[in-house]
Amino acid sequence: MEIASDRAQPRQLDGDLIEAGRLLDVQVQPKALWMCVPLPADHPDLAEDADAAAERGHRLGETATTGQKATPAASNG
Repeated sequence: MEIASDRAQPRQLDGDLIEAGRLLDVQVQPKALWMCVPLPADHPDLAEDADAAAERGHRLGETATTGQKATPAASNG
């Protein structure tokens, strides 16, 4: 997988900082990559649905720990 940016970005490899760069070529095990990226400046406030994001993060963590597929939370609406 190649991850590209229009400008150099800080990067980590196994939790250690590496030289900033525009490209990152990686190979990953299936379901083993968690990638964090900044949201666009015009994106709605993250707090708008913080509870849903926290629940999704919890389910993803459970999936990573147990290897079992996460199940969606029940809808409130």
